[in-house]
Amino acid sequence: MVTRILSRVFFGAAVVFLALLAVLAGYALTGNLYDCAEGGRICREGIGALYIGLILLTASAASFTIGAWIRSAG
Repeated sequence: MVTRILSRVFFGAAVVFLALLAVLAGYALTGNLYDCAEGGRICREGIGALYIGLILLTASAASFTIGAWIRSAG
């Protein structure tokens, strides 16, 4: 019972992280992150968004792995 709930929590977290990554990717594809106006400030934000995307992808993979591990243990 507890393992089922915990695995669903981690799978849900993985889905949320992937959804946030999709929103970030959609925002980047519109070109909003790479407009080098205002002295290049927005270009630097684009690099920051790349790092945030990598963090979200890693968090999603970790959450999915933990959820699968908990499900197999229970």
